[in-house]
Amino acid sequence: MMNIVKGLLKKYNTLPIAAKATIWFVFCSTLQKCISLITTPVFTRIMNTEQYGQFSVYNSWLQIFTIITTLRLNYAVFNKGMSKYKDDRDGYTSTMQSLTFIITGIVFLIYLLFHNQINAITELPTFVMVALFLELFVTPAIDFWTIRKRYEYIYKPVVIRTLIMAVLNASIGIVAVLLSEEKGYARILTCILVNICFGTVLFIYNRRHGKIWLKKEQASKTCSHIILYSFIRQVRSDNYSPHHNSLLPLPVPALTHETHMRNIRAIPPMPMQPVTVHTF
Repeated sequence: MMNIVKGLLKKYNTLPIAAKATIWFVFCSTLQKCISLITTPVFTRIMNTEQYGQFSVYNSWLQIFTIITTLRLNYAVFNKGMSKYKDDRDGYTSTMQSLTFIITGIVFLIYLLFHNQINAITELPTFVMVALFLELFVTPAIDFWTIRKRYEYIYKPVVIRTLIMAVLNASIGIVAVLLSEEKGYARILTCILVNICFGTVLFIYNRRHGKIWLKKEQASKTCSHIILYSFIRQVRSDNYSPHHNSLLPLPVPALTHETHMRNIRAIPPMPMQPVTVHTF
């Protein structure tokens, strides 16, 4: 048995850093799902249908507001910037973080002006919505930090951070739900608390290493890329709309097996991206 373990460790040590990072990211993702599977029955037993629904509604609106306040800067745009600004990744990370902070601030001001109407739509009380925005101010820092570490194959801090957050989220959540009468809101606020704590620390970390809040050149180029990307998507959407028959694409000819396989090989692999979703 010991010989098998030693053999596996020897093979592991000879693996390239990219392979090691992939193994640990897969392990971390699997462990997160296992924690979710274990805790979900616990929460469903101590929370009734209405309380369970409050958490589900909050989670859905969190995803919607995340898209609005981040403009998906923490996806392909940030990965592209990692290669474009390889000599100033700290400054670029701080700039992207500041952009999402500014956008979140603008959306938050809009919410404060129309909070009654928005609360009626989201079916969430004001204190939960305010907590949601506090979370949105700092959680993009977690995504930017994580994506950069993955890009550079620095996997150990990412794995440790992810596991600690998952364990705290589940354990603190169970305790809070058991002690509170408003179990649905207790579950929501514990998730927000954990994310705000880690997000604030990484927000300060990114800012200090960047040594600047925002670089105008990087910010302007990023905004222009977003506008151009949105324009291209709109044009493509119009072109493929059934209401624009004159712009419909021509029929695609049948592909031979060789051509089909050649096209598949030409598709580049998609990078792993973090997704901020609260689980039970």
